[in-house]
Amino acid sequence: MKVHNKTRNTISQGMVETPFSSKSPFENDRKKFETTDIARAVIYAVTQPDYINVNEITVRPI
Repeated sequence: MKVHNKTRNTISQGMVETPFSSKSPFENDRKKFETTDIARAVIYAVTQPDYINVNEITVRPI
């Protein structure tokens, strides 16, 4: 496999507040994430130096 200096990241999150999530019957008792909450996790993962590979981030509400 040829390496192209690309990384793959997996970000698993809880329910995010969107127009679709307001109609969901799941997780109504928990605070939903704002889109900016998940965006910060994405920015963290992709802005690391080349010698750091962030493989997986799990974001869960408390």
